[in-house]
Amino acid sequence: MTSENRNGEAWNNNVERIPVSGPRDPEVTHSDESNVVQPSQPELNVRQTRSARSSHSLSSAGSGGTTRVSSTKRSASGIWGIMCAIAGSIAVATGVLSVMRAWNTRAVPQLPASSAHDIIPVTCVLAALTLVLVIIARLRAARNRRKTRSTIWGILAIVLALMLSAGAYALQTIAPEGVAKPPVRDEAPISDTQAMQSGVEAVYGSCADGWQHIDASQFPGVSSIQYCLDTRTAYATFDNDTAYAARAPMIQSKAAELLSEHSGEAQGTQWATIAGKRWVVVGEKTKAKQLEKAWGGTITDISFHR
Repeated sequence: MTSENRNGEAWNNNVERIPVSGPRDPEVTHSDESNVVQPSQPELNVRQTRSARSSHSLSSAGSGGTTRVSSTKRSASGIWGIMCAIAGSIAVATGVLSVMRAWNTRAVPQLPASSAHDIIPVTCVLAALTLVLVIIARLRAARNRRKTRSTIWGILAIVLALMLSAGAYALQTIAPEGVAKPPVRDEAPISDTQAMQSGVEAVYGSCADGWQHIDASQFPGVSSIQYCLDTRTAYATFDNDTAYAARAPMIQSKAAELLSEHSGEAQGTQWATIAGKRWVVVGEKTKAKQLEKAWGGTITDISFHR
């Protein structure tokens, strides 16, 4: 055999030993398959190990993906973030209530009677509690090496609550009676003299000596002036709604002057006026409160030298 034949046979043998990756040729015989190079045992072990790792990674991704999603949904601050949001909301609500009561003392009548000065300390305490909860929530998130946004509302609530409290305090200081005063009930029968006298007597007592009349023509805007010596009461009616507002200081001064002259008889008694838009009654303060229930009006104390 020549060298060329030997080289050709060697080339053919090498070609036959190359593994076939494509589909199996149906014409290849069993004897031809025996010539294909098979992978060694170490190579099979490496392939099996890689396959097992790949399967484990896929299964871990399938089960661990849910875990990662659920842990992402979970707040980094935990229950503390929820608590600071709740406390902040209550603080803002009480701050709004304090402003409402400072603006109108009769706002939200369903709640217990309290002024803005009574509600402001509650708002400040709730704001301080919210601040403590925010700090705890931030520390918990930092310990877990995560960021939290659940405390943002708590910080905003603290700022809003303090601003509302400051506004309520300013309104209450400027206008202790409230900025928006509710309309005063006014049901006095000013058009009927007999009804006026009967209504006053029903509260202050019967006028045995009868009512005395004072000429009201010398007082512009005043339609009638009546007084009773037995019960030490007097009342006046006016022509229009602005007449009493213009005469109120004069009436208060005159009543205080008369009470000072008879201070011995008036000793130990509190006196006040109760007035509507077009009427005013002067008498004892305790009985003026009873008349307020019947007619409405506003009670004002009378100060005089005893």
